[in-house]
Amino acid sequence: MLGEKDIVVQKKHFDALAPEWESLLGRSPIRSIFFTPQWHELCWQNLQDDGWQLFLLSVRAGERPIGIAPLRRRQSTICFIGNVEVSDYLDFVLREGDEETFYRALVDALQSEDWQVLDLHGLLPASPTLIHLPVLARREGLSVVLEREGVSPALDLPDTWDGFLSSLSRKYRHELRRKIRRLVQNDSFRYYSLQGEDLTAGMDDFLHLHRISGHDKAAFMDRQMESFFRNMVDRLAARNWATLYFLEVDGKRVSTALCFQYGEEVLLYNSGFDPAYGGLSVGLMLKAFCIRDAIEAGKKRFDFLRGSEHYKYELGGVDVPVYRCVVQRL
Repeated sequence: MLGEKDIVVQKKHFDALAPEWESLLGRSPIRSIFFTPQWHELCWQNLQDDGWQLFLLSVRAGERPIGIAPLRRRQSTICFIGNVEVSDYLDFVLREGDEETFYRALVDALQSEDWQVLDLHGLLPASPTLIHLPVLARREGLSVVLEREGVSPALDLPDTWDGFLSSLSRKYRHELRRKIRRLVQNDSFRYYSLQGEDLTAGMDDFLHLHRISGHDKAAFMDRQMESFFRNMVDRLAARNWATLYFLEVDGKRVSTALCFQYGEEVLLYNSGFDPAYGGLSVGLMLKAFCIRDAIEAGKKRFDFLRGSEHYKYELGGVDVPVYRCVVQRL
């Protein structure tokens, strides 16, 4: 049996940890594209404000890796590397069955560092962090506050499109069928998806449609964020993790959706549409077609990600709470 002297916590860099990180993620109790080394490195390289230092920790039991703590620090604050503006979920990556060992080692390592607040956003209900970290931190005399910081609607996918329609409320099922009939009456309508290099080539139109969708989206997609999106789709498309959807009317791209495929899930990451075609509900229609494609691909879950926009519930989304854990030295 391993003793405390056999547990090693080391500060690392991305290159040294990537293979180990991906292997651990495959054995982790919960998994997400937002937990991957690729995602955290993208955030670190593209969205870092001044003053942050990488605080990436590897926890090993003897020669066996058991967990990764993807953290950064600035002055007295420590948080996940993933930027909360673009990362819907965040968490530690650890081998299932080693939860107690990992969190004990993490708390011990943090106690020897100079910090005041450990601020962890984006935790899912099934996160082992919510179970183990508060207990261990409080034993060390630290303050722990857990709060619900938002919702992330999602739906379990049936085997067929008809099964999906049947799962909707009568009102939303009727409305969706009516809007699809109205759109299909336009002979020039079509939708399609782009992957790989074609996805990269479609980013200009994605960014344009995103920006004209509303003032909030235009303000969000500044130059730094545009650079992040372009670098992100390049890297994720190379792993076949990203797909870009378009809906055309009269040969013009009028709505778009950027989706991630990871494991058995499809995640609707971001979208946009031309308000001039709002009467055809082109934004909602394309999202419905994304769900249909996910069903036909045999996916098991469709995640609308963070936010309580009405369309997510029209399409059958059910709220999943997302939590924040704040650990503070008293």
